[in-house]
Amino acid sequence: MAARRAGFGRRCAGSLVPADTVHPSAGATLTPVTSSPLMLVTNSNYLLVFVYASDDVLASPRDMEERSMQVVEAGSVTRLWRNDIGAPDPLRDIVRFALEKNIAELDANGFTVVSPERVASPDFIAELKAAMLRVAEARSGVKPDTESGASHRNLPNPAGQHLYSLLEEGEIFERAMVNEIVLALMDYLLGVNCLISSMTGMLKGPGNVQLDLHADAAPMPPPLPAYAVGANATFAITEYSRENGSVCFWPGSHKFCRQPMREERENTAQLVPIEAPAGSLIVWHGNTWHGAFARSAPGLRMNLIMFFCRPFMQRQEMYCDRLSAGVLRRNGPRFSRLVGMDQVFPMGREGPNRENFARLNAGAATQWG
Repeated sequence: MAARRAGFGRRCAGSLVPADTVHPSAGATLTPVTSSPLMLVTNSNYLLVFVYASDDVLASPRDMEERSMQVVEAGSVTRLWRNDIGAPDPLRDIVRFALEKNIAELDANGFTVVSPERVASPDFIAELKAAMLRVAEARSGVKPDTESGASHRNLPNPAGQHLYSLLEEGEIFERAMVNEIVLALMDYLLGVNCLISSMTGMLKGPGNVQLDLHADAAPMPPPLPAYAVGANATFAITEYSRENGSVCFWPGSHKFCRQPMREERENTAQLVPIEAPAGSLIVWHGNTWHGAFARSAPGLRMNLIMFFCRPFMQRQEMYCDRLSAGVLRRNGPRFSRLVGMDQVFPMGREGPNRENFARLNAGAATQWG
């Protein structure tokens, strides 16, 4: 196999690395030079191999001169536990659905709002609202009062009544998860291998307590990764305004890569409340600081929160063993991947599924590369 080599520095000794000798667990065999691999960086076509001239620890600039670097054409990438699955373009659906302004807002501010007419029909939102009210009453035994909000006034939780695991409550919630606009923005932030972590409905009535400022990336120690490991896509089922107890954001806070400190949580002057009609989609980066104002107006604030994550993150709700075969059949392969049906890990004695592993690697591409 023909290979290409590029040397850097004052010395570049040794021969090329045959692609057949490279294995992800064994490193690289470099012959005839007897050297130790320092680093192996790969992409779909080339191997970038750094080696020492000896096994000794580098201690001086002269030792650094003995380092070699070789760029080797990898050939068939299946030898790297990958195959010919190409990395999808994270901007493809952004352009297709004209979401360029929204991703600019995500990158600059950490959040964006997509207007209702671009997301879903009024009938879809009405069906979603009816289904949430049905589940809320069935689980609590209390019929929600949508006019006055008295049924949910001053609940102990400032976010109101929580309806967890809604993906199991009917087809309308399944359709919400695979909404094209939702997935285009989640793919942009998290890659096409992203998973649904949780689907939660909230019904909030009038009250006096606001939801404290926080980032959804918890619990992780600082600094948080600059790229999103989780992201939120929320359907506003009812109109959002400050009086209605809307979510609020600290613009640009996703770049801080940490949770807010106490004095920052108390600084409400920095917060921007979301003003949006019913049916809007609110999306934010998992690092973005956000909270929610108390509702002062009568009635209920209702939303459907879908939290997505990268495949290496622990999910909040596990659906693999809780969804029927019929649910999976009627929704297609992307739905199955979103609920984790083709996850590589944890694996058994036979090791990982190579096709799924290849898809996992190829689908990690986002706006961060």
